Amino acid sequence: MDDNCLFPIKDGEKIVEGFLQKNLPEEDWTHEAHLIVGLYFLCHFEKNALAEMRINLPEYNVSIGKTNTEQSGYHETMTWFWLTYIYNYFNENFDDIKWNQESLDELLDSELLTERNAWREYYSDELMMSINARQNLVPPDKNPINSIF
Repeated sequence: MDDNCLFPIKDGEKIVEGFLQKNLPEEDWTHEAHLIVGLYFLCHFEKNALAEMRINLPEYNVSIGKTNTEQSGYHETMTWFWLTYIYNYFNENFDDIKWNQESLDELLDSELLTERNAWREYYSDELMMSINARQNLVPPDKNPINSIF
């Protein structure tokens, strides 16, 4: 393993395992952890990544004592956006998305991906924060984005 790696793949695997087993501590469920899980799901479930996230994210929320309501918890459009954004980023930079150290380093080193508010280039706050966007997949109202889902 390269000593210059940002985040060892074994640590990424621990985050994914904790997420899937529903025992990842809430304080470890950071934006970066969301990205790591998104990359993993894209690599392992491909076009079914969104369907798998629709199952696993609400269950994880419940496991850490959160509720999935009109105001909190699972957000359909945000989940779709980030999976799409990760996919498009890697699709433009690699021949294929891979679950490996190189991809994990690229994911966590990318200012585009680590910018938590990247969605604002595509969505207005009003639309993204709406109940409709939380419950349903709504298209961007500012700029279009290509999606595989």
